[in-house]
Amino acid sequence: METSEQNLSFTVLSSYLKGSLGIEHITPDLMRSLELIRGERYTAAAALLSDSNPTSNSDLILLVTTEDGLNIRDRRIIRHKSLLTQYEQCLFFRDRNLRIAEHIAHTVRETIDEIPETAYREAVANALIHRDYMHPGQIKLELTHDKLYITSPGSLPPGISPDEYLAGRISLPRNRVLADIFMRLGLIEKLATGIRRIRASYSGRPVQPEFLINQNSLTVVLPRIQLPDYFHENTGGKLPLSDAVYSMKFDAYVCREDNNISNDPGSLLYEEELPLLNRGRNAHLHPANMSNNSQLSNQERQIIELLQQNNQVTRKKCEELSGLGKTRTWQLLRGLIDKNIVYTIQAGKNTCYRLSSKV
Repeated sequence: METSEQNLSFTVLSSYLKGSLGIEHITPDLMRSLELIRGERYTAAAALLSDSNPTSNSDLILLVTTEDGLNIRDRRIIRHKSLLTQYEQCLFFRDRNLRIAEHIAHTVRETIDEIPETAYREAVANALIHRDYMHPGQIKLELTHDKLYITSPGSLPPGISPDEYLAGRISLPRNRVLADIFMRLGLIEKLATGIRRIRASYSGRPVQPEFLINQNSLTVVLPRIQLPDYFHENTGGKLPLSDAVYSMKFDAYVCREDNNISNDPGSLLYEEELPLLNRGRNAHLHPANMSNNSQLSNQERQIIELLQQNNQVTRKKCEELSGLGKTRTWQLLRGLIDKNIVYTIQAGKNTCYRLSSKV
């Protein structure tokens, strides 16, 4: 199906194609092979992936609620943005709000996320590519004190039963072109594995995901593991709760009391964007302020030297090269991003880090 809006740009898609597949330029022939052009006109899938996504039923809502679930602590509505940008915003939302923890016993380091990263990425990608875009409503991520609810409008596509959906072995993608492109870009694995991968990522955990099928919506419920309880129970009670290291990946997101955000609709921040995960195309928007070099710690300088030597690295590679732990590496990288010294690019399903300028 074609879209009525034909004045579209694809800067975001272009950067993903370059980062994931090495494709330097988008051509009409490429767009036809991706089924984003039919004849001489852009398709509905092309509109959803375009920079200013004109599709009316494609908003994304990100919510953080108070512990009692009665009030909203933070809310963002992402509107008229490419589905790829929406995917990035969801990753940023995760990094802002969910914690990781480390426990070091002798030479063994155990790291655990509140919500498994695999489960989170799969559930978000599935919501974006499988929702019913003819159905009114928005995809909503609602983070409570103990769970994340990912709800997408529309029920199951025709031809698949609830039992078949829950078994996770039959793929009837509602939006086949979107699913194919997300798979080519490395944002999802092969089709019909999403639910099984989500369940597998929770293996051995005391809480398990849920999949709710309603007449007009689908919801994936991803429980948050209570990190202090988890480490206390899994060390036989020998580990004092204070001995595990707990870290918000970004510290200042949930507690935004200066915005006075509540359940009053008049106070909500509509269309205020979260910062983009830079894919390289906006590097000029992140100039390094190197006048503060004298204030950098020795560990920050160590990370900068690694980036100078390697051009770009993943968090895991940076951790290996520096010898620092996962939590500390995260803290250092995010601190350097806050100082506009480092920016991120998306390379398939990996986030890589680069220097904004030479030091």
